[in-house]
Amino acid sequence: MFLRTVVVITALLAGVSVVAARAQRPDAFGQSRDHPAIAYSSGPVTDQVSALNERLRSGAARLAFDPETGYLRGALDALGIAVDSQVLVFSQTSSQAAMIDKSNPRAVYFSDTAAIGWVRRGSVLELAAQDPRQGTIFYTLHQSSTATPQFQRDNNCLRCHLSWDTRAVPGPLVLTTHPRKNEREYASGGAVDHREPIRNRWGGWFVTGSRVPARHMGNRAMLHPDAADPEHTPPAPKLASVGGQFDAQGYPSPHSDIVALLVLEHQAHLTNLLTRAGWEARYAAYDVGSPSRAGEGAAADDARGARVRGAVDEMVDYMLFVDEVAL
Repeated sequence: MFLRTVVVITALLAGVSVVAARAQRPDAFGQSRDHPAIAYSSGPVTDQVSALNERLRSGAARLAFDPETGYLRGALDALGIAVDSQVLVFSQTSSQAAMIDKSNPRAVYFSDTAAIGWVRRGSVLELAAQDPRQGTIFYTLHQSSTATPQFQRDNNCLRCHLSWDTRAVPGPLVLTTHPRKNEREYASGGAVDHREPIRNRWGGWFVTGSRVPARHMGNRAMLHPDAADPEHTPPAPKLASVGGQFDAQGYPSPHSDIVALLVLEHQAHLTNLLTRAGWEARYAAYDVGSPSRAGEGAAADDARGARVRGAVDEMVDYMLFVDEVAL
């Protein structure tokens, strides 16, 4: 619980700093998510999960319920998410943190436009879907059988999923949480993607595969007396699968494949850059020529344009792996 507390407090403080100092960061969205140009909380959405909700309400779609995994299989099938995308994380960095550890990791499945988090015996499925206009929308689905299940939008997720790491827009992130010697030690780590050296990545994750780099932070207990910083951590345990690591009853796959993990961490940050670029453009174009903008002048318009260009430049550089570390 200490780790969870540290992570939650850090996220809350990050949220406060985002609110207090948005305009001071040229690389993050500078306005409220509920500015009239954005209307994140109240604007219409057309993401995959909202569309599935409509089909469930009309009876055009049904979700199968399994006593062991709940709606997991049904949601994967309905959203077109492959089981092979499964990655397993055992750090306590979820709203269902109390149920997560190395013997009961959280499973994450994803496609280009949606992701599902499943905790065995958890009360809800956790979902994120990318809306073409509004960016990432978060949902939960209660894991109890009902005739017409409905995904509920959940903005409580933004306590952790709206920060400087997401460029001050709602979005996903992949965290590395480095092991500690004991519960009294301060937790360390942060968001990672293809710009971070592999030796620093994947603390709190299972990493499986036949060609995994020797030095990374995965496959290690969160608490052990020999815990060290990434520079001094010895080679990670090699795993072809998670067989024998924990009771895998209910998990659709025995893998937390390194390729899926590399794709997820790259895609997570790109998702945020796409959202930020769209929001900056909408804010820059908001009320052009209206009386509310009359006093701003050309300098303000130039500044808005510069923020759009900066967001697009960063997005394109990231898509082209400009700052990728050597593999």
